[in-house]
Amino acid sequence: PTMRYIAAFLLSAMSGQEPTKESVKKILGSVGIDCEEDRLNKLSQAFSPTMRYIAAFLLSAMSGQEPTKESVKKILGSVGIDCEEDRLNK
Repeated sequence: PTMRYIAAFLLSAMSGQEPTKESVKKILGSVGIDCEEDRLNKLSQAFSPTMRYIAAFLLSAMSGQEPTKESVKKILGSVGIDCEEDRLNK
């Protein structure tokens, strides 16, 4: 069940907007999943700052190439997100 929340959070992040609890609820609701508020709160606190980097890394990997710092920077830049070097090194 947690993967549903992570997937919804990633979809929200890929929209180019900052993911919010409301956007995650809307995505889950669109496929008939009732949102558990406490689970959403935990995930939101844990992933919010780094989720965009994870989403960019996954998109890079899905391109068929080995993900690199440069490819993640390029993806983030394509939606207007300035890349923080220290986050790339984690």
